[in-house]
Order: sequence, then C-alpha cells, then structure tokens
Amino acid sequence: MGDANLLKPVEALVLPPPSSDQRLSSPANKAAVDAEPFTYDDAVALHCQIEFFQRSYQKEGYKVSDNASSREIELAMIRGTLNLRIHEIRLALFHNFVAFPTPTASFPASHPTAILFRDYQNTLTSATEAWAKFLKEKRYHRDEQSQRRR
Repeated sequence: MGDANLLKPVEALVLPPPSSDQRLSSPANKAAVDAEPFTYDDAVALHCQIEFFQRSYQKEGYKVSDNASSREIELAMIRGTLNLRIHEIRLALFHNFVAFPTPTASFPASHPTAILFRDYQNTLTSATEAWAKFLKEKRYHRDEQSQRRR
C-alpha cells in the first residue's frame, strides 16, 4: 500500500534514515535518550507556545533600525527564522498528532521528530526570553536618556 508512507514522520519521508552509528554518536540523540518522550500534551503545549509567539511577533511588527546593535540584529534574525518555520512545525504537529497519530500518541525522546520538536521549542523559549530581556533593557536605556534630557 502506498498509504503506509503517510504514517511516517515528515523527516522519514525527506531524510534518509541515519545509520545506527550516527544515531548513537549524535550529541542531540545522546541527550535525548535520557529525556522524556514527546507526548500529545507536549504537542499541545508547543502549539500554544507557537500561537503566543506568532501573535506577539505580528503585533510588534518589528523592523531592525539603521542604528541597531549586533545583538538586536541577531535576535531579530532568530525570531524571523522561528516565525518562518511555524508553518512546517504546525504541519508536522498536525500530521503526527492529529491526522495520523501514533498508537501511543507520543514519540520516544530519541526519535527524530521528537528531537525536531524539542529543538524548536527550546529555541523558541530561549529566543522569547532573550527578546523580552532585550526589550526591557532597551526601554530602560531609552527612559534613562529621556530623563537626562529633562
């Protein structure tokens, strides 16, 4: 049956399967072996996190100014990349947890799909925190400068 391929994760349809040596030697996979599986609840949490990020990203409509610092440019680029990947992550969540769910509704921590989701989620979390900290510092410096002018 050709439909069997639909049940495979997105990465399995695109990437050749890694050899057993590659699976064991990859640093991400070594850490993932000790981690928790990626469950349906994790998928829902990631979806909610994506929704929050996308709303704030669209609301801010952020453009990098001409006098932006290298840190500001780097954070803006990371956030832009995360925003561009939202569609593919949502599609993978949909295919793996809604359209064609696994019987256990989870993936082992070392599974490529779980690693993809965790990596995206970790990057999204750290970038959101770094951006919030950056904006707080930027507001502080702007307020400080306006007080000096008075």
